[in-house]
Amino acid sequence: MLLFYGEVHRNVTAAVRRYHETFPNRRIPDRKTFEAIERRLRETGTLKPQRINAGRQRFRRSANVGEEILNAVQLSPTTSTRRLSLRFNISSASVW
Repeated sequence: MLLFYGEVHRNVTAAVRRYHETFPNRRIPDRKTFEAIERRLRETGTLKPQRINAGRQRFRRSANVGEEILNAVQLSPTTSTRRLSLRFNISSASVW
């Protein structure tokens, strides 16, 4: 995409058209995609998007959390694991 953008002297409409002519069976990216890729390369020096806080959420690890959860369940046995996970900021799987 970036090569097409450069070949047509940063003309987004022409780049989209050229991309479509070259790859007729692919999904055609939006014009903003071409601009975003060029801007990202110019500003960061890489084509990869910066992913801040991407991936799995970090959970607090503490010996007290298990005890706190058991105490909360003892006080209210019908509380859902989802509600407990939100309350203690840990995953539902960890609550289980």
